[in-house]
Amino acid sequence: VLYLDRNQIGDIGTQALDVVRAQPGHFRVEVLTAGRNADLLIEQALEFIGSDECVEVTPGRVRLRKLLLDSNTRIRERKRLSADRS
Repeated sequence: VLYLDRNQIGDIGTQALDVVRAQPGHFRVEVLTAGRNADLLIEQALEFIGSDECVEVTPGRVRLRKLLLDSNTRIRERKRLSADRS
């Protein structure tokens, strides 16, 4: 699923990911699927992973996971990082 300024645009394919690559910072990729092509899914997941995420690979699934599971903790950490950059 592709988002632009917090608005969901829709489902995307590999060509749309080229647009995301060409416009860094304008889009956010939320969900990736690759059918039965696990290698492609892992490659894309590693490319579009957020700094607060990890890729979990098991025999039956590839998942993006948040490093901090508690949403309140994630918000505090995001604010702390923003303040550090200022």
